[in-house]
Amino acid sequence: PGHENKAYNITGPDAIAPRELVALTSEISGKPIEPVVLSEAEYRDQLAAWGVPAAAIDGTISFAAELDSQHLREPSMAVEELTGRPATSVRALLTQNRQRLREAAK
Repeated sequence: PGHENKAYNITGPDAIAPRELVALTSEISGKPIEPVVLSEAEYRDQLAAWGVPAAAIDGTISFAAELDSQHLREPSMAVEELTGRPATSVRALLTQNRQRLREAAK
């Protein structure tokens, strides 16, 4: 109650861009990771090859196009304001899951 018709920017305390996420994951896992950047057409083809429905592909493409937008890179305290608990930083989340990252890189 009290949140009707409200929108929240829930990015966390350290909203980062995709390339920053790749670099941070590489640093924490200790494994070299390079980003793979696809054109929109290549990404559409890849999603279709994975069996993603056409309607979902359009939404995925739209979302992906916004990942580097300033709006999604603004840190937010909304998680703490809504739950009473601080959000976990991306660095802390990756550090807590370091072993899983290393196993996934095998």
